[in-house]
Amino acid sequence: MSPKYPFSATWGMTREAWDAKREEMRAMLAGIASSRATITYGEVSQIMFDGHFSARSSALAQMLEEVCTIEDGIHGTMLGSVVVRADSGIPGKGYFTFATDKLGRPLDPADRASCYTFWRSEVERVWDTYQALEDAARGDGPD
Repeated sequence: MSPKYPFSATWGMTREAWDAKREEMRAMLAGIASSRATITYGEVSQIMFDGHFSARSSALAQMLEEVCTIEDGIHGTMLGSVVVRADSGIPGKGYFTFATDKLGRPLDPADRASCYTFWRSEVERVWDTYQALEDAARGDGPD
């Protein structure tokens, strides 16, 4: 049974296929985070949807929001912080609006400096969290 989220669209997929794809995305992003890396929206779109949805598609945005909502509830971080624009190296405007409007993060999405500072802090927290989870899974944690 699929958990309840405030999202209803599955963009032409069955609910089960959408949920499986979302879990695949979550796992992929967790791996990227544990490597202290980032990935572009275009790369995520190509990997996850074989180019059927563009980097600017509502489907990709929704799936990223779902992943962020779930992971924020579990780990208190926005896993989608590792997904960035190819031209700027930071997330797009929707990321910052989502952080404020849906997750209640304190920042001004209209202030570029505030957004950059917020993202740098959040992506560091994401990297630290998922690197620690990876280390623990391998048994490399603190003695």
